[in-house]
Amino acid sequence: MNEDDRGTLRVVAWSELFPWLLLVRCFRISIGLRPLLLSSAAAVAMVLGWSLFGLLFSGNAEVAAQHAAYNGCSWNSLAAVADDPGILALDKRFRRSADDENARSIVHRDANPVLGTWEHLSRPFREIFTLNMGAGKTFRASNLAYSLLCALWALAVWAIAGAAVTRHAAVQLACGERVGWGGMIGCVRSRWRAYAWAPLLPLIGVLFGTALIAVLGLVLMRWNVGLFAAGLLWPLVLAGGFLMTLLLVGLALGWPLMFAAISTEGTDSFDAVSRSYAYVFQRPLHYLFYAGVVTIVGLLGWVLVFGFVQVIIALAQGAACWGSGGQFAFAAEPFPHVAYQFAGGNPTSHLGWLGDLLIRAWSDCARLLAVGYLYSFFWVSAAGVYLLLRRDVDDTELDEVYLEDSGADETIGLPEIGKDQAGAPIVNGEANHHLSETE
Repeated sequence: MNEDDRGTLRVVAWSELFPWLLLVRCFRISIGLRPLLLSSAAAVAMVLGWSLFGLLFSGNAEVAAQHAAYNGCSWNSLAAVADDPGILALDKRFRRSADDENARSIVHRDANPVLGTWEHLSRPFREIFTLNMGAGKTFRASNLAYSLLCALWALAVWAIAGAAVTRHAAVQLACGERVGWGGMIGCVRSRWRAYAWAPLLPLIGVLFGTALIAVLGLVLMRWNVGLFAAGLLWPLVLAGGFLMTLLLVGLALGWPLMFAAISTEGTDSFDAVSRSYAYVFQRPLHYLFYAGVVTIVGLLGWVLVFGFVQVIIALAQGAACWGSGGQFAFAAEPFPHVAYQFAGGNPTSHLGWLGDLLIRAWSDCARLLAVGYLYSFFWVSAAGVYLLLRRDVDDTELDEVYLEDSGADETIGLPEIGKDQAGAPIVNGEANHHLSETE
């Protein structure tokens, strides 16, 4: 080699200098067909379940008000995220999202792939802790039951879809291999309980601590002597509150990492909780930096996905109107929507209304697929952030991931070595085959 070339830098390993560039790959993985379909279907299933619970508790005015704005079609809250803002802005009274009434609904969400999805998925759990907070709020058992059912249903749905997406992302980010439908379903089927129990374990700890303090209040704080004893024991009560606060803070920040830990390590709920808490509290600044990076990447990706879907719908409607002479315009009745209007101004018949309904349904399917990106990117980025935090805390390489093998239960060792007639070493199976040939 020429001595003049010894100090020449030929290749720069950017992934080694800036490991967080791994998070840029999350966008490409999140727009894959499998993550998009799973995330879209799960989001619709979650909102439909919440709507069903809203019907069950429709006698509660607060619960009924959360779904009334969507005229019984709560999935419109998802499709509205990818609606054309120019059309919706024609009349603010009929906007399907972004107004004060809908923003208070449990089904409403914004277009932030990271913070918005985190807020949307954790909203029912946070509602449980804020039922009796705020001016004019009173505790009602129906509100607690409704929030609890919504929280458990969201957890059950994403313990399937979120688990599958994080498994797909972890394997692809770590070693570049694609996980098919079979691998995703197999991972969920074997570890669904671990995904579901992981976020519940800290909540059970908080519930246990709350029960202990409540018993203390029941026993000690009903009489003057008991109040005096409670004052003496109050430092222990504050210590219990401190522990519960740590549990809630770690859960609020680290519950997405629990899914990623199970998908990456093939571990159980307890190890997933331990890893997520350790990574969040040991590397909080790293975690915030990675969260900021994926937020920026996710928002830029949403601009592309949103624009792509809008162009698809606009081209389809424009080509159809160019041939028919009609137009698609905003209509307020029977509910806010974009409806087809004939060129001659002829009224829409019942059959035409059905056709208009089908057109809106197919257009909303395209919008829902775009909204699926918001959830897909959230889970894919959770896997990417987990890999980086594991590298920072445990010094584990990014390409280390648990791989399931269909023949994992079968132990395959080295073949037995024998000798042939001449005394040379040979595999036993080949020796038998050699003897049969000589005979």
